[in-house]
Amino acid sequence: MNNEKKYEETLKRVGEKDFIDDFEKEGEAHIFSESYSKQKDTLLMKAKQKDSMKAKKTKWNNTMKALLASAAALVVVPVTVFASYKLYTIKVQEQNYANEVTIEKSNSEVKPVEMKVFYLPENITESATDEWKYYDEREERWLSLSLIKVDTAAKFIIDDIENKQEITLNNEARILLGTRPESNEQLYHGAIFYEKQGYIVEMWADGISEEELVKTLESISLEETTGKGTAASSLATITDGEQGAKGEKSLVAESKAEESISMNHVYKIKENFLHETIYNIYTNDWKDGKLEMQVEKAEVLDTVMGIEETFKTFAASDPLVDKAGNLLPHEREFGEWGDGINTPTWKTTETQMVNRKLLSITLKMKNTTGEAANDMDIFPRLVLLTEENGSYEYLKGSYRNFNSSKEAYSMDTYGDGNNGKGFYFVDFDKDEEKLVTISFLVDEDELNHAFLTYGGGDGLVSHYVDVRQ
Repeated sequence: MNNEKKYEETLKRVGEKDFIDDFEKEGEAHIFSESYSKQKDTLLMKAKQKDSMKAKKTKWNNTMKALLASAAALVVVPVTVFASYKLYTIKVQEQNYANEVTIEKSNSEVKPVEMKVFYLPENITESATDEWKYYDEREERWLSLSLIKVDTAAKFIIDDIENKQEITLNNEARILLGTRPESNEQLYHGAIFYEKQGYIVEMWADGISEEELVKTLESISLEETTGKGTAASSLATITDGEQGAKGEKSLVAESKAEESISMNHVYKIKENFLHETIYNIYTNDWKDGKLEMQVEKAEVLDTVMGIEETFKTFAASDPLVDKAGNLLPHEREFGEWGDGINTPTWKTTETQMVNRKLLSITLKMKNTTGEAANDMDIFPRLVLLTEENGSYEYLKGSYRNFNSSKEAYSMDTYGDGNNGKGFYFVDFDKDEEKLVTISFLVDEDELNHAFLTYGGGDGLVSHYVDVRQ
């Protein structure tokens, strides 16, 4: 396999995770249109690091089958005219937990614009690595914006929101704003329609009051420019439009079965194997490489004490602990999944307390490239597997936020990362051997399903190590 594909695969993982997860439903794998995947990959090539922002989702759906089946329940929301001439007009039909948006576009050209935000809530600042993403790291509040160019007539759904309302912004734009059903957080999702300029701004916000959020959205300005303007997604690549855009499929979530894992790719503790990878990621002088690897030991801990803050990965989510740093039980939610349109995506019916553990894994790795190798990609993950008919399959959970794949909580070394932290990357001298300790937060009853794996990437073999406890 050529370097180009492996490099792109690595950058997808290093890139902002929310761009990957935005159109995914929790706990399922999905298939997307080819053009959207290409656009997403291009955007992710620009990203250099992960961030801790929680993954959220939205779906754009032009098939309308679910809504048409309940057409009698639809309520047409009136549209206010904000300008004598608009580049598109919209009609919104509201049903339960979704908004169906119909866009009728004029024949006029949509010109480039510069998007600017003139107000942010106190202590929320712009991300250093991700454009149009804003954070308050101390209180885990955040705001995310994305600009979409209306270059086609279309129908789509903004789903899985309730308490919906319309807010007029500056007499020229309006917003559909709602909170996520069954969410314990102050999580808002909305779309701001700039009919005069020919754009949509999609918004996600967590932990921000409605008053502050509206004030922030009112400060957004879209100013025409003769230059390239702010990078914008194309509505034609997100939704099929009325006639379909280039015959693409709609971005409806489509599930596919998890592939079985051959027992030939499963190793035990102390067993050696070669991990194919690439290195010198951040210098763009990337090369094929191999690491001789083995798991030295795996142990279960009841505390996160002793783990330095600098070793916590960008994906780390701090657990509940007592004053001594001992892990406390956390709550699982059991319930029912819905479609986000006629029913909420999730409805909790009961809860259960479960103990949490820290699974600490020590790896021995040797550089076999024959030269010094910076930012050697290892991308370790913990996956939950069950043995079925002579092979392993991914465990299926029955509770909310179940995930059969977990990212590392901490890693006691990291690569150069282009003068920053390159988590999941390790620097090696020529023929150097290193011990690296990686830890994962695991529910107690998941320990007997735990396997460590290393992302093989496109066309490469993924190896699994049995670390069940």
